[in-house]
Amino acid sequence: MRNDRRGVGGFLEDIPVLVFVLAGVVALIGASVWTAGVRSDLAREVELESLADELVDLALWNLSDGLGGFVSVDRMERLDLSQLSGRVPGGTGWLISVDVIHPWAKQLVLAQWGGLDDVVYVGCGWKLVNAPYGTDGSAVVKVTAVVWCSS
Repeated sequence: MRNDRRGVGGFLEDIPVLVFVLAGVVALIGASVWTAGVRSDLAREVELESLADELVDLALWNLSDGLGGFVSVDRMERLDLSQLSGRVPGGTGWLISVDVIHPWAKQLVLAQWGGLDDVVYVGCGWKLVNAPYGTDGSAVVKVTAVVWCSS
């Protein structure tokens, strides 16, 4: 109300305040939805990272000789890691690569399941191990797992 006698006031004075409050509410709702989406994406990627680390550990278990060491580089080339697909949930693709990185570079094993259509989330894990080759040599072997899914 104003100090004069006309008494101008009422609902129309509240419209700018209403617009301001509604804009704030819309901004808060939008930020909440965006934050929830980002948290969901991060949770999915963390889940895939964990699955990739598990696949690396399973591959290393398959590469072990049961005596605390690893099979020779020559035997690694003949191993089949495709049975690991039973550990991966449906709709998830994966790739496991076993590579010698020192003293030479050579891919020993490559196992893959699933296509690369509409990849949205990716997780990766890897470890380095020493494996014997020849009679008294040792090679550095890198075991890498990549896991992906579309939803």
